[in-house]
Amino acid sequence: MNIKLPDWLRAFAMLGQFGGDYKVIAVDADGQLYALLAGGTIDSIDGDVNVTQEDSVREIQGADGATLRTVTVDANGQLIMVPRGQGGNYMSVDANGFLTTVMKGLEGANLHTIAVDADGNLVAVMQGQGTAGLQTIKVDDDGRMYAFISDEEDAWGNTLPSGLTELAARLGSPVAFERRGQVIFYEDFDKGVSDWRWTAETADSYIKLASGSKMHGGHSAYMFRTANSGGYNKLGRRLCASPSGSIGVSMWYRMLGSPDKIRLNLTVDDGLETHGGGLMIDTATDMAYYKNSAGADVFIGIYNCYPPTEKQWRFLKFTMDLTADTYGYAILDGAEYDLSAVAIDTGITGVSQILPTVEIYAEVGNDAEVYVDNLVITTAE
Repeated sequence: MNIKLPDWLRAFAMLGQFGGDYKVIAVDADGQLYALLAGGTIDSIDGDVNVTQEDSVREIQGADGATLRTVTVDANGQLIMVPRGQGGNYMSVDANGFLTTVMKGLEGANLHTIAVDADGNLVAVMQGQGTAGLQTIKVDDDGRMYAFISDEEDAWGNTLPSGLTELAARLGSPVAFERRGQVIFYEDFDKGVSDWRWTAETADSYIKLASGSKMHGGHSAYMFRTANSGGYNKLGRRLCASPSGSIGVSMWYRMLGSPDKIRLNLTVDDGLETHGGGLMIDTATDMAYYKNSAGADVFIGIYNCYPPTEKQWRFLKFTMDLTADTYGYAILDGAEYDLSAVAIDTGITGVSQILPTVEIYAEVGNDAEVYVDNLVITTAE
């Protein structure tokens, strides 16, 4: 072998084992190694193994029982599948791929198909549990539900549907305030004040419908008494009713002028006996009073009267026990007072009526102006 190398270099040939023989390992003209890799069974690989995705074909398979099925995709690589339910039945879709279903409802142990109209709206016959079994719930031509809301029973033991007056009194405001007892009368003055005029109307004293300030609804009653002569202006109305057991009266009011006194009174005549009580607010002294059995005003507690510029609506309520001829309780805004030991005014009468009144008093020098709204009478307190 003629090798043209300097004396200090020596050429050698590398051999690799191939089976039971040895082969010379070849290199190219630049001395780079030629290699042809051939593999058998590999039990393990040390280190990291990388795969070039572009050079590989991938197939995803899913188990169908004991059989593997290849998962297919469309030309855009989107998965193609046929869904099946738990029972093994195939689910169908329309041309746009929307799932088609038949819904069923369970009636006892029986399944019934739920129907829809041509637009896919649910067709249903709703039923509610009545005293005699299931009753079909009715709707009007516009699909609005008919409903009658009733209490367990009223003060006389009757179960009656609640009308709009009852609902308005109980639900009239999102503002929470005291509303015990069963409502038998509610006045928001949206129908006017003509039925409420009590004091003879003059230039010095009158009551008008007002929309500029109200607690709920669109109107309130505006009471005025001039400072020229002083005196009372009274708002009242007779109601033909005879409550049993107990009764309450409440109202909201707002001062516009500077009344010296504000009174909320209630007289109940049951045909044999008359029962009367009331609350009085003294705005000059910031004190609240109840009226005792002799008609005198008795101090309850401090009642701060804010200036009319604050435009603040205030709440008053009291109840009477017509059997015991005593008060029940009084509420002045958020403060409640137990008056169950206080006797109310009583007398003899031959008529049956309920008479709520609101009075304002003007001192000479100060006009009395008050808005009154949401006057409510309750029974079964």
